[in-house]
Amino acid sequence: MALIINILWTLTGLGLGWVMLSVEKVFYICQNSHELHCVRFTSKLLSRNFKEAWQMLRETQVGDKSPIRNVLTAFVIGVLGIWSLTSLGNKFVPALIAGLYARMIWLLWTDKAWQKWYWIFAREFEIKEHQIIRYIFSFILILQLLLLVR
Repeated sequence: MALIINILWTLTGLGLGWVMLSVEKVFYICQNSHELHCVRFTSKLLSRNFKEAWQMLRETQVGDKSPIRNVLTAFVIGVLGIWSLTSLGNKFVPALIAGLYARMIWLLWTDKAWQKWYWIFAREFEIKEHQIIRYIFSFILILQLLLLVR
């Protein structure tokens, strides 16, 4: 029974971590509370029209300088995931971090405009450097998932 509960906590954490990256869009919409987009979004939430609010989130395009979708944040979350997997007793928080990190790596591999992930650096990155960084981050993800399964 304890094994089943542990597996359920792990799967719940992975799922919530995967969805958690959508919270970035809420920050992006509501960074200026007087902007029309933010007023519309909050009015939909306050009127309990969650379906339309969710649709607004899905249609929102985050700008090029995302505070969350960048390689520095991805690296920090990768290291945080390994640390939490080796030091915490439960599986929910490490699975949550691993799910979030897996989604970030998925987006890093599939994003056509990959240059926007490097906006925090002063120089342009070449495709070869981007490929190396993707492989390093993917290795960190594989390590996280192996530690999660152990």
